[in-house]
Parts: sequence; C-alpha cells; structure tokens
Amino acid sequence: MPDFQFKTADDITADILQYLTDAGTPVTDWSSGSSNRTFWELVAKLGSDQQYMLERLLNLFFADSDELTDSYLDRRVMERGLTRKIGTQASGSLTLSRSTPAPFDILVPAGTVFSTVDRTVSVETSQDVTMVNGQQSVTVNVTASDIGAAGNLVTNTSLIQSGVAIMGVESIVVASPGLSGGANTETDDELRARYIEDIQHPENGGSISDYIRWAKQVSGVESANCIELARGPGTTDVVILSANGLPSSDLITSVQNYVNTKKPTCADVLVRGPQAVVVDITLTYWTDSVSPLEQTITDAIQKYITSVGVGGTVRVSQIYNIVMDIPEIKDMTLTAPTQNLVLTQDQIAELGHITLTKGT
Repeated sequence: MPDFQFKTADDITADILQYLTDAGTPVTDWSSGSSNRTFWELVAKLGSDQQYMLERLLNLFFADSDELTDSYLDRRVMERGLTRKIGTQASGSLTLSRSTPAPFDILVPAGTVFSTVDRTVSVETSQDVTMVNGQQSVTVNVTASDIGAAGNLVTNTSLIQSGVAIMGVESIVVASPGLSGGANTETDDELRARYIEDIQHPENGGSISDYIRWAKQVSGVESANCIELARGPGTTDVVILSANGLPSSDLITSVQNYVNTKKPTCADVLVRGPQAVVVDITLTYWTDSVSPLEQTITDAIQKYITSVGVGGTVRVSQIYNIVMDIPEIKDMTLTAPTQNLVLTQDQIAELGHITLTKGT
C-alpha cells in the first residue's frame, strides 16, 4: 500500500479548479485577487492545515519516527512506565600543590573554579580548604559545573585556575581515583531505542534481558551484561559500566537497590563492576614540535582504552593508529603491549602505567 500523499494549499487549489472544470462549472474569473480565487484559496489553506496536522499525528504515532521527540517522546514512553534518564554531574577531589612548603596559610574558598587545560570542563570546590603554612599540598572536593560524562576525569589530569587566582598554588591535578559519576542526559535516540527494546522484549520474570533492562534504567549506567551461574547454581551477576568505564560504588548500590525491587523473590542477584585488566603502555615518539605532547598522547590512549568496553579487544594496531593520528607526531614505536589483549565478558581494560619517550 503506497504512502498517503499529503497536499499543500497550492495542490488543493489546483484540485478545486480542476474539479469545478470537470463538473461543468468552470470559474470565469480566476485572476489573482478575484473573489472566486480568494474564496477557494482560503478553503484550500484550511484543508492543507488539516492535512499538516494529520501528517504530524501520523509521524508521532510510530515510535521509530524521528519526529517523535522531546516531550512527545517522554509522554509516549510513560505508557510503559519508562522515563528519560537525567544526566548527573561528576564529582571527586583535586590535589593542589607547590614545590616548596607554603610560607603562609593559603585559603581555597568554596566556589573556586578550575578547568581543564582546553577549558572544556570546569569544576567547582564545594567547601573551604586551607593549605596550612608549611604544607606542600592539600586535597579539595569538587563537583563538575555541568551535567555530563565529559566531567569524568582520570587521575592526574592537569587543571588550571579559572577566574580569581589562588596565589601560591603551582599545580592542580585530579586526585585518585578520579572524577566520576558524570552521565549525559538520555538523548531522544537512546530513549526511543530503549522504548522499542522494552516492547520487543517484555519482562519475563527475571530473564537475562530483564536484568540488562533493569540495570540500564538507572541513570549513569552506560551498558550492562548478565552472567548466569556466575557464583554457582541459582546465582546471577549483573555487570555494569558507567560513562567513564568502571562504575562508582554509589552507582553499583543504586542499581542493586533498583534490581532488588524487580527481581524474583528467591533470585540471588549481585550487581557489580567488571574486573579491570591493567594495560601498561611504553612507546617512543618522534615530533618536530617543541610543545609537550605527553598529555595529548595520554588523553588519546585513555579515550581509546575506555571505548573498548567489556569483553572487547585492545588492539596494538589501534594504539599505534591513535597516536599517529595526532598531527604533531611524525613516527612512533610501541614497546608494550606487544600483542592484542582479548577480554572476557567479565573484564574491562584499564590504562595503567604509561611511559612516553621523545625520540631524538
């Protein structure tokens, strides 16, 4: 059956004229501005408005339509008890330090803003902290200024002061274990896909797809995997990932509590993160650039390692390509790893010690 063709006001006006002619009542005055033409153009305009609304309703009816967006999509998914996952801000701590003992108390007031070197991510201190006279470092808790996974920063990421400078602070880096917990608000495409998946794979009393669905309904969960008999007969492990890889303990607790409300009464279900497999990298690079490239190389490799995901493969060739894609890099040799790392369905790669040497 062909798609219905919705007509414009001009199409309808032409149809009216043709209909009148075919009916034996031709319009004698069809000039622009005439009363006949003005009347029928008005009728055609009202008809086209109705057809536009019908077209809109038709596009909003089907869940896979790109026009089903925003609040209309939110209302549609609520029919199955689903809601859009709202993003969260990353949080953690920074280490502020100097090369010599502080000659006086250095106050870092609440609300102090720091940003990444490229200024794409900003964080804000949540309390007053003082580097006491004689100390060389202090740790301060921070929260990302914006919602999103971009605020998840790995340990030792360098930051700079933004706004009012704190005199006496020489170095600012992300403290272990990094900033985490940041998640993007679910997009229309992601929510639409989750809605369709919910329809095509309805809940079935605690099946594998149920546990994956329940885990992914919690904000902050990027992906989930279900392992049956993980700890013996009658046990099920749900392995989750956050936007920056390993989930925080708070996210694991949130998912566990939610799954507990959905699972069968006697089911032994454990929500956890995957096992981290450390990948140490050693490479030598050649460049004509006088600017330091260590952070750029580290960030590029970190992004790739994070993208591998659970059960993926860390490929030597991909590490090489990632580094060579940096415009300033002319050549490189990779000493470690020497072979691809194939992960199991329960493992995720984590960047370990990275040794970078600039070739001469």
